[in-house]
Amino acid sequence: MNINEESVTCTICKNVFTQVVTHKKCGYPFDLQCIRKLDICPRITCNEAVCGDDFNVNYGLQTVVDNYRMMLRTSYHLYLLDTSSSMRWSDHVLFGLVGASRFKQAVHFLIKVFEKQKTWPQHQVSLVTFDNDPKIIVPFSTVSGVHEEKLKLLRPVGKETALFDAINSCLDTFKNLNEINGGHISPQNLYILSDGKRTAGATASNSEIDTSFLNDHTKRLKIIAHIIHIGNTNIPETRDLCEQLGYNYINVYGDNASENANSFLSSIAMRAKAVLATPCVTLTSGAVEKALKRWQEMETTIESLFSAHDGEIDIQRSETEPSPRNRQSNDRRIAIGNEQM
Repeated sequence: MNINEESVTCTICKNVFTQVVTHKKCGYPFDLQCIRKLDICPRITCNEAVCGDDFNVNYGLQTVVDNYRMMLRTSYHLYLLDTSSSMRWSDHVLFGLVGASRFKQAVHFLIKVFEKQKTWPQHQVSLVTFDNDPKIIVPFSTVSGVHEEKLKLLRPVGKETALFDAINSCLDTFKNLNEINGGHISPQNLYILSDGKRTAGATASNSEIDTSFLNDHTKRLKIIAHIIHIGNTNIPETRDLCEQLGYNYINVYGDNASENANSFLSSIAMRAKAVLATPCVTLTSGAVEKALKRWQEMETTIESLFSAHDGEIDIQRSETEPSPRNRQSNDRRIAIGNEQM
């Protein structure tokens, strides 16, 4: 998506919009925090007084602004794929021999996700596999055909998994990345794809690595982590693990890889917008959920920022929806008209 920076810049503060509203009288967009400080519209062709319910929320431009902000931010996405032997089976009742295997479902899902992420050059994506030992298949890079090619070569022939070791290794990768980047922390996401079976946790040599350790490690690094549960078995165990780790839970099952991928990416995009709406947020799972809720309520919040009293701004959803004050005036005019009739 090509976006002209001038089209997403407020003419008052010369910065990219935060909350976009449109002046009803001239149809020109301004940032809410800027225009609320003025008494007169700064447009020379307008020059009308700024008061009352003269503004609409500009939902279309707000979406463009949000996309532009995300486009400018480099983000890191690490996919940790379970290649243990349990992934070779399906969830079918006939001993898992009928239908697509859980590993095949995971691969098809990732292929569709990578296809989408090819159009997002700001996304740096890494693919890592794990059974009892994590292996980097593709290091962080812009998604290309290499990601899909190497993904298709993988097979679920691994041994019993050491999930906690693998997670800890990925967190250390992010830690090293931050050190290389001079401590600068870009948005970073960890996605663990597993069926939740035969998970040994950590090896005996790393017995100190438990859910509490990983939870603290993830919080310190401000990683947004997800467990993408493949299939329909062991779901309660995976949900419980997510709760202990403080990770987000996602379930992918069935053969509709495109639908699963689209739903997943929409969820990730919404979370990214939530973080953008809360610049100082601590990027833990719980904090992002709060930020996400804040984002989803933002439209309502914007509209209720100011009351119609004392000359403050009362932002309306559309020009056809009158403010409470205008609605009362309209009702009064209708009543008078009826009396005259």
